[in-house]
Amino acid sequence: MKRALFVALLGLIAIALGCGPGGGAEGTAKKLLEATKTGDADTLADHIDWKGMYESIPEEYRGDKTVEDFEKEARAEMKKHTDEANEEFEYEILSCEEEGDTATLKVKTKENKDADWEERTIILKKIDGKWVITMEGLQDMGD
Repeated sequence: MKRALFVALLGLIAIALGCGPGGGAEGTAKKLLEATKTGDADTLADHIDWKGMYESIPEEYRGDKTVEDFEKEARAEMKKHTDEANEEFEYEILSCEEEGDTATLKVKTKENKDADWEERTIILKKIDGKWVITMEGLQDMGD
């Protein structure tokens, strides 16, 4: 009996930490999609790999900016463009596959009630124990 309870508990922990509802990469994707709907730029910005994005910029274009300067400016710009809620935004998470520190999610989104549904791929990376969108993940979302 104790062994069965232990195995069931391990299963619940695995679901909570993996792609299961509320946890892991899928939980992060849901949080980001909800932030898109509510216009929550801070939540969106909290799940971006700022260091990786900064490092993807050629040095000659960085000037004397630090990664912190880059993040501060980018967050301010995001706030300007996502300060309003879009209550008509709809989404559905179709699938979530985790492999190591990478998660690939397939989602359907709809900008408003008159728009068509679009399928998108969201790629998240786990960096320092946190699921974030990388530069590659943002590029993939645009495809």
